[in-house]
Amino acid sequence: MASVYSKSGKWYLRYKDAGGRWVDRVTQAETKTEAKRLSGEVQRKAERHRLGIAESPSDCRLTLTELCDWWLKNRCPPAREYNERKRLQRHVLASPLGRTPIRLVSAGLIENQLRRMEEQNLSAATINGLRGTLGTVFNRARKAGIWTGPNPIQDVESRREPKKVRATLRAEEVSVLLPHVPRDWQALFATALLTGMRKGELFSEEKRCRSAKPNAAGGALLRQAYNQGWPRRHRSHLPAIDSGAGRRHPRIFERVRVSRPQRSDALTCR
Repeated sequence: MASVYSKSGKWYLRYKDAGGRWVDRVTQAETKTEAKRLSGEVQRKAERHRLGIAESPSDCRLTLTELCDWWLKNRCPPAREYNERKRLQRHVLASPLGRTPIRLVSAGLIENQLRRMEEQNLSAATINGLRGTLGTVFNRARKAGIWTGPNPIQDVESRREPKKVRATLRAEEVSVLLPHVPRDWQALFATALLTGMRKGELFSEEKRCRSAKPNAAGGALLRQAYNQGWPRRHRSHLPAIDSGAGRRHPRIFERVRVSRPQRSDALTCR
């Protein structure tokens, strides 16, 4: 049975921990009543651990800001940390939503925050980005045992994003453009135009991120992205290439050597 006592002007708790050992812990309680309330909570938490019962969501005292900060420091990929922190700082950490204890965070509160973003004329992609980040924060916290309640993001609907139609070069226009591109960059431009590879895939730090010659399917195998050890699709894949591209533009399958994209001589064409 947990108990409380006063010593040197501070209130202490005495209770059995999850291993059955008696523990004495100092508190910040100012009154005996507050100390007794804390002792009951600590005793119930220790008993749940001892009996192998999952903690109740109400036992978590973190706010949403503190949970997001934990995710940024411990679970967020380093390459994304800066952008994710800026996103959360603007819409969560500096808002009343961030000061809300996560046991009180509901789908309704998050939906209200997303609607305020809509009133600020923010795009659906921006709103869905915040929704996805918060969903990841709760999922990682559940896996780490920090939060045992439901993920409130599951009940928040995503916004419909309009499809963007981008102006691109036609196949016959590639031959017109390439002669005007500096020779050192022609292979890169040809590869980008005819395969649709992303910038991270084109500027991979891997010395040889794709096969030097087209394979049987007429494609080039991507194995690595720019700042991480896998493509954005998280697997090697074959980008679609015009079946006649290799004959019209043989330079596309020359070996592209990339060291640092910031350097003007980073690309060597042969």
